Amino acid sequence: MFDTKNPIPMMIFTDNSVLSYNPDSTLISIFQPREIGKTDNGTLYYLTNEVNPNFMMMVMGAPYEQGAYEKPWFYTKPWIFCSTFNQAQKMVPGINDERDWYTMLLHEGSHVWQQRHPEFLAAISNFEQLYGGPEQVGNIHKQDSVLYSALKLENDALLAALNANNTEDEQKAVANFIQFRADRKKQMIDNGYPEELVRFCDMQELTEGQARYIEYNLGKHLGLYEDNDPRWGDLDRSGWFYVTGFNLYNLLKKRGFNLEDAYTGEIHPFDYYLK
Repeated sequence: MFDTKNPIPMMIFTDNSVLSYNPDSTLISIFQPREIGKTDNGTLYYLTNEVNPNFMMMVMGAPYEQGAYEKPWFYTKPWIFCSTFNQAQKMVPGINDERDWYTMLLHEGSHVWQQRHPEFLAAISNFEQLYGGPEQVGNIHKQDSVLYSALKLENDALLAALNANNTEDEQKAVANFIQFRADRKKQMIDNGYPEELVRFCDMQELTEGQARYIEYNLGKHLGLYEDNDPRWGDLDRSGWFYVTGFNLYNLLKKRGFNLEDAYTGEIHPFDYYLK
């Protein structure tokens, strides 16, 4: 987030304006912004007056995300778009203080790190806008009871592998997960979900698993979450590939895999590395 040589650019939405932190030269040439402050890690600019009624906390960069916010921001590289803490507190239940906001910000910072790897950015960009985008796709299991049941089998197997105290039990749970996952993907296609959507979910799982892991561990460091907080592995509480991605990330770490390898070179879904 605070790499002085390559800081993450940010678009910051306040109560009545848009600010930018470390914008690129293209944006500066378009807006001719006014400099309003400096830190050790970059420069903050005032861009324009604007009241934005929406909560903003996302990374804009991958082509399928362009158009989510129709402004000429020129997505030449990944940007964080975020509401200030004051704005976020008005719009999002459960944001109690700056620590909650900061964990969300670092979650998005993880996505910028991912998208700065060209191979990873290419892997997550080759998709059409499906089912309304990542947030809607992540919640389709809440309207499809058959898909929900299949995903629950997968997730329960992941939790069993994470909680296993010996290699034999862990391997059995991993084998169950791999079989349940193959069955679920076939079932989705047989029930009319596009194959592209299934692949899209694999990439979203890879994307969100790491970001959620970092968000959770920062929250623990700041005193927000307890160890093994069950909310983070609960399919009913958030988009499903956030949950399965988080559990898969933890399981791969338990098994000694170097997770950085998942975001560089040839890109594969998480279950590839379990196999």
